[in-house]
Amino acid sequence: MKKLLLLFFLMLLVQCGFSTVSILLPIEKTVESNGTVLFGSAQAGETVLVSIERKYGNIKWDSARIDESLLPKDWSYSVETKDKSINLMISIPAGERTASRNIVITVFNETLEESFNAVLKIEKGLIVPEIRARKIEVPVNECAVFSLKAFNKSIAGHTIKIESDLPDYWFSSREFSIKPLETIDVNLEVCGKSPGYREFSFYVDSSLNNERIAFFPEEISVLPTLQGEYTSIGSGFPFFSVTVFPFYLVDFFLSSFSLETDFS
Repeated sequence: MKKLLLLFFLMLLVQCGFSTVSILLPIEKTVESNGTVLFGSAQAGETVLVSIERKYGNIKWDSARIDESLLPKDWSYSVETKDKSINLMISIPAGERTASRNIVITVFNETLEESFNAVLKIEKGLIVPEIRARKIEVPVNECAVFSLKAFNKSIAGHTIKIESDLPDYWFSSREFSIKPLETIDVNLEVCGKSPGYREFSFYVDSSLNNERIAFFPEEISVLPTLQGEYTSIGSGFPFFSVTVFPFYLVDFFLSSFSLETDFS
């Protein structure tokens, strides 16, 4: 009986000494007990998903925890245990400064627990946007399409907001979510409601930390049409010299009068 107990404790000791944790996200890697793993880079305001495989070899983990005494101020996390994985959601506050943070993660079951150190870098500039169009011409009351491409270099998802200094009836703000280490391609439609030339800017802001990511100066030239000249004033003031405004105003009222005469 004593030999069996001794054998059991020896097997347990060997198992503890060589236990390995299998990380699925944000990177695929195995780490030994008390080892260190580099997670990568994230930004303020983001939430990093750490997924750990529940069963590795003969060991099955019940849950995980983070050493809160080592977490920076205002950081938080939550744990969700699934059939095949244990997920930790680590929330980075919006005002977090750039730095390298060490996070101690412990996995455990009824008899064992193993810890490892994760290094997470907090950086700026991990969203890289670009707009490939510079100047577009469209007929009045039609929409110009500006192509936006944005790459997320973070290991966490991010949400961006696109705004402009155009009137709302020309362009409405848009919001997009970008998955970790992925690129989005979206179209931004600017609808010219009155003829003329206009310089404007698109602004790309973070919805998670309220920082301005980038801005892009653009140009649009709205070409007049016969119908567009008579309807432009009803859709917003055109972009031209004030000296020609009375002529457009007279045209608008004359066209309205002629339409009423035709139907009378």
